[in-house]
Amino acid sequence: MLMGGLGQSDGGWPADVQKAILGDKQPYTVRPGERATPVDLYSHLMYPQVFADYQDTLKKFDRLTVLPTPAFFYGMSIGEEIHVDIAPGKTLFIKLLSIGEADENGVRTLFYELNGMPRETTIVDKSLGKEVAVNQKADPSNTNHIPAPLPGMVSQVAVSPGDTVAEGDKLVVLEAMKMLTTVSAPASGTVKEVLLKNGKQADTNDLLIILE
Repeated sequence: MLMGGLGQSDGGWPADVQKAILGDKQPYTVRPGERATPVDLYSHLMYPQVFADYQDTLKKFDRLTVLPTPAFFYGMSIGEEIHVDIAPGKTLFIKLLSIGEADENGVRTLFYELNGMPRETTIVDKSLGKEVAVNQKADPSNTNHIPAPLPGMVSQVAVSPGDTVAEGDKLVVLEAMKMLTTVSAPASGTVKEVLLKNGKQADTNDLLIILE
């Protein structure tokens, strides 16, 4: 209450009393509502399912409003280049190079340039009506979940369930565009589960390893 978390008292609190209780902490001087996280209550009340779908999309893909409208609704054409402003002074230049043939599971490989550097990623072509097993995503709030930092094929799994690892130990190696990326343990622990085996394709944030 003296911190101002419940609002401001009429006339304020005696400064010496606040100092004795709060010490070096600085009390709030604004309404509690001004420090609250913004919530789009009206959108939720009027369109609950649409708002829930929007929140799920935002959590999975981040802000898609930065994409040009035609690219968002219709996708990009081969050879087309767009620019995406993700922050003041930070612009991504994306050029679609080619789209590979779909495999038996309806998965295609997209080849593109990101700021002039060649990249590739895999997507499921839902228009083919194929049922594809989707990899489990890592929970960003769970520090024991080890995610894939980028799309790529799992070329090596260096640990097995039950192994003890230290911070910095190699867990998984991903291969993309002939380049290898090592995923290391962020902290010491024990390997509880290995989700993706050698030869499996991983997308960004796919769950690779669970530690405990």
